[in-house]
Amino acid sequence: MRGLMLTVGAVLLVACGSNATHIAAISVYELPHEEQYEIRSVRVFDLDQLMGVEFEVLGAVEGVSCGRQAWVLGQNVVAVEQLKYYAWTMGANGLTNIQYTSREGYSDCTELVEAIGDAIWVSDSK
Repeated sequence: MRGLMLTVGAVLLVACGSNATHIAAISVYELPHEEQYEIRSVRVFDLDQLMGVEFEVLGAVEGVSCGRQAWVLGQNVVAVEQLKYYAWTMGANGLTNIQYTSREGYSDCTELVEAIGDAIWVSDSK
């Protein structure tokens, strides 16, 4: 398959509520610049953009973002960055079918945004 050289970044385990699952949140900004560029180059496609395009679903990915106090704007962007990281580790060059859930008042998060999506390999990335 496609070769990837992974660098271990800082990992934060986020738990929300007593019955929560743990999703590892990666601090992408702490990774080497080359890897940050590759991760941020993973494209987000809506289903209309994929019509007539050959692509393969590599698997589901999950991301999380914890907003603290007044900084809750942009949490979807941070959660998508997490999706891109996990998609990149799978060898994907795209994401699709992204869905968000948002919860308030968990742990020390003012707002918790969870994102799920499908990591894909687009044969001829537009």
